Amino acid sequence: MPVNLVHTYLFLNDLHLAGGFKPVNNRSSQGESFFYAAEFARFLDFHIAQAASTGAQLHLVLLGDVFDFLRLESHAAPQHRYSLDSSPATAIEKLRRIAAGHAEFFQALGSLLDAGGFLEFLPGNHDIELIRQPVQSVFKELVAAACQKTISAEQIRFHPWVLYVPGAFYAEHGQQ
Repeated sequence: MPVNLVHTYLFLNDLHLAGGFKPVNNRSSQGESFFYAAEFARFLDFHIAQAASTGAQLHLVLLGDVFDFLRLESHAAPQHRYSLDSSPATAIEKLRRIAAGHAEFFQALGSLLDAGGFLEFLPGNHDIELIRQPVQSVFKELVAAACQKTISAEQIRFHPWVLYVPGAFYAEHGQQ
């Protein structure tokens, strides 16, 4: 007899994580506007516990502009401030800086995956570089590094423009 799994979907967008905090002076870095990592972690912990108590599969759908590559200047190419350089190398450099500045956010994503949850990612206009496979691979590595368990490849999925679950929802980032 087939198992009828219940799914719970959480939708978040436009978090605009940038450089995080500078450890030397505990000041926010260039263009930072996300200061809610602890609240985000508690939010996910609550929903992880709810899903576990009901047997649901939890999916966090990140609907674009989670990261703000446009706000970060490339160290390799500083002339591209508010960057028009969207090369994979520059995007990877910026993604690594974002992850370093937002370790608690990445730890929360790791907790979701450790609990068997899924991360669905749709790039937006501020993090469109995540449409590229090399940038996706580094994102997966950064999240996997925050996990306590080995995660499956299916737990992190990228969707180029839309996510459609028939009979449930159609989701996209607003710039479409």
